[in-house]
Amino acid sequence: MKAEKRKIKTKKQSTEDVSHIEDVQDVNRIESDESSSEDDDVDLTASRGVQRERRRVEGEKLARTLFVGNLPSWVTKRRLERLFRRALRTSGEAPQTDCSVESVRIRGAVPVTGGTSKQARKRASIMHEFAAGENHTLIAFVVLTSKQGIPAALKLNGHWLSDATSQPATESGNGRHIRVDVCSRQNSSFKTGRSIFLGNLPFSVNEEQVRNAFRRFGEIVNVRLVRDSVTGAVKGVGFVEFSDPSMAILAVRGSDNLEVGGRTVRVQFWKSMKKAKLRKGGDSGGGGGGRYLG
Repeated sequence: MKAEKRKIKTKKQSTEDVSHIEDVQDVNRIESDESSSEDDDVDLTASRGVQRERRRVEGEKLARTLFVGNLPSWVTKRRLERLFRRALRTSGEAPQTDCSVESVRIRGAVPVTGGTSKQARKRASIMHEFAAGENHTLIAFVVLTSKQGIPAALKLNGHWLSDATSQPATESGNGRHIRVDVCSRQNSSFKTGRSIFLGNLPFSVNEEQVRNAFRRFGEIVNVRLVRDSVTGAVKGVGFVEFSDPSMAILAVRGSDNLEVGGRTVRVQFWKSMKKAKLRKGGDSGGGGGGRYLG
């Protein structure tokens, strides 16, 4: 009888021990889950913090980054760096000596073979191989060390960039009027009130041809052509911005039968073009799918 009681007691203790072990395991599991959850929360918070800091750094860098368009195919990073350093050094609006050029990136090289891989584009940039030949337009991004140099750098908008380094630059030979703007602007700096829209442009046209055709109507501030994002070819449309709205009026009224590159160009006010686009439900008239590369 005593042996049976002892066996029952031992069995009860064994059951209690197992139950206790299971309870401890459950507690450990809960604590582990809570700890893991806390770690996940910490990781998530840290990740969000890292993302916020990355966005802040990228935004700060974008605020001092300049877009440079309509660059000739022969331009080099060193040439652009010298140009912007000189502009920062000689401008009265940037007397500080600590503002300089941090980096220069040139884009727009399209391999002759039509390849779009990173390696193919890199080779095309190094070897100066372009699908559109010598008339191909490059773009660049110039990062300054400080936002204070932006006003001085913007004075280079419309600057004639020539391959002649030893003699005074004149608007002849192998050169381009470059376009300089701030990358951080959400909208283009083009002023619609003094700009015109161009249609039916030749696919082989370049900015200088358009500028030469319309300079008779007044001082031109900017010329932009819509280009294919892969090949860099002109999509047949573009814009011209004048220094005064009256010049845009003259251009629209006086451009009947005006030819550029052997084709009669369609000219209208940019505002009228935008209203027509809205009425058609956003149809871009053949200019969609591209982007401004110069």
